[in-house]
Amino acid sequence: MPISKVRIDSHDMCVVYEETTVTHWAQMISSPGGSPVIIRCDDRAYETGFGTWAKLGPGTHSHIWTGLAQAFGCQINPENWLVDDHTIISIVEKDYS
Repeated sequence: MPISKVRIDSHDMCVVYEETTVTHWAQMISSPGGSPVIIRCDDRAYETGFGTWAKLGPGTHSHIWTGLAQAFGCQINPENWLVDDHTIISIVEKDYS
C-alpha cells in the first residue's frame, strides 16, 4: 500500500495522522515555471500511469496525490525513470467540526 495513515492524536474536533507515502521510482523534470522538480511514483503508477505520485522541488509546495501524473502538469518521459525507493512521512491534521 503506497499511502498509509495512522492516527496519532486527537483534540476537540481535530485528529492528527501520521501519513506515510512509499514511492519506488523517480525522475527530474522541468516544472511549468522552469525550475527543476523531482517526480516520484509507486510501482502501479510506473506500470500503468495511474497510482501514487509525489512532486517535490526547491521553493515549491510538495504535492502527493493518487491519480494521473498530468494532474499537476507533469510531463513525464518514460525513458528517464530511476529506481529509487523513498518514504515520505507527513503529519496531517484533519478538522471534523
